[in-house]
Amino acid sequence: MSQQINPTNLLLIITAIVAMLGTVFATLVMLVFCLAAGANASAESIHRLKMIMLGCTLGSVLCLGVAIWMVTHQRPGTSALVALLPSVVMGATFLVKLMS
Repeated sequence: MSQQINPTNLLLIITAIVAMLGTVFATLVMLVFCLAAGANASAESIHRLKMIMLGCTLGSVLCLGVAIWMVTHQRPGTSALVALLPSVVMGATFLVKLMS
């Protein structure tokens, strides 16, 4: 038995997939910015940047895993929100780091 996917659900699934790809891109950009910021930093700053990089990576992997699980369990709208959460957090972290 095959399930019919209505157009609204299909649009939400596509939105969730685009949000997941955006989060992967945002994570990679944040990692590159952190690596660039550590070029002439002190040992303490490098340690802090490593923790930020680890947190961003683990948060993204966790949210992407939950988002994929939600899509497979027929919750594509919530999946898109969960997939966007790391991008918002990384954007805020980047702005705070940029201002300091």
